[in-house]
Amino acid sequence: MLRPAFKRGPNMPIRIVGSSQQSMIRPAQIFRRTSHWTALFLLTLGSPALAVEVERPKAVRKLVLVGGGDHPRQATEKFLQWADGDPIEKKPMKVAIIVWQTSLPAQSFQSYRDEYIPVLKEMGKKEEDYKIYASPTRAEMLTAIAAGKAQEVEKNFRLQLKDTTAVFFSGGDQAEGVKVLKAYPGIAKALREMYEHGVVFGGTSAGTALMSNPMLMGDDFDPNKFTLEDGFGLLPPEILVDQHFLKRKRKHRLGAMMLKGHIPTGVGVEEDGAIAIENNRYLTVLGDKVATVLNNHLDTSLEAMDEIRLTAGQQYDLRTHRRSGLPQPGETASAARPVQAPMPNSTPDTHSYR
Repeated sequence: MLRPAFKRGPNMPIRIVGSSQQSMIRPAQIFRRTSHWTALFLLTLGSPALAVEVERPKAVRKLVLVGGGDHPRQATEKFLQWADGDPIEKKPMKVAIIVWQTSLPAQSFQSYRDEYIPVLKEMGKKEEDYKIYASPTRAEMLTAIAAGKAQEVEKNFRLQLKDTTAVFFSGGDQAEGVKVLKAYPGIAKALREMYEHGVVFGGTSAGTALMSNPMLMGDDFDPNKFTLEDGFGLLPPEILVDQHFLKRKRKHRLGAMMLKGHIPTGVGVEEDGAIAIENNRYLTVLGDKVATVLNNHLDTSLEAMDEIRLTAGQQYDLRTHRRSGLPQPGETASAARPVQAPMPNSTPDTHSYR
């Protein structure tokens, strides 16, 4: 018989199965989690044994997307707080930096360490509490294919990814990052599965752009060079993301590609700004830069799209197109409508190596 392994959790619901009817109870104690997030045990009550299943909420899919440039402090804090993992089964934080997009992988990786470590210290973390590591470089992964060593490289990297709690895609050229993902479909699949199981993902600039599929590419000012390409696609195809949005005047680019691809929702993340997205739906603005949402509800023209500007702390439901938080200038407080909390359940930026 299994014994209780940790303290009381009176609010954790339990479903009783195997009796004449199923029922829910709130136990006096909860039990050590298994690899499937479920604790099962048998109770003998002088009658057939009852299987008791501890119900746990589904993992929340979590993204932190930076628009390029400097990372807002709030974005770094949110990313690392989410990376801290599960409060019940504590494991060291493990952060992977994907450097396939950048032509300066060593410098890029070091810049993230320099950014993260002071925040981790403020969180009370010691060196043994976390690990920050870089992916193999783009050159290493692509030359391994020509040398017949791709299987070995993939195996080693997937071992590195084991127990990783957060993954961040650097800036650079999003097409180069996608090139590696296409060359290693097993790695791409493993990363997507990690996202679906609650590992936090993030990106900046090119690393933000490739979260869409299709993914936006093209010259900022030449509509003939706007294109939609295959992206990594952690976000659903109904959402198209652009970065450096207001700084580089990319509203026309984003809107044009939404019309071309019949994409209902566009998100523009400003340079030096960031957003968090939970469950591919609930957006929160991080930092003091504006985020922009385009609602292509008519799918007829850029002028017919609703443009929503979101300021620091505001939230937005990308499915219902409702927002909450601080009101926009000129709005009353009641105009900022509530967003229900999540239920348990591009142009290469080669000037920037981050």
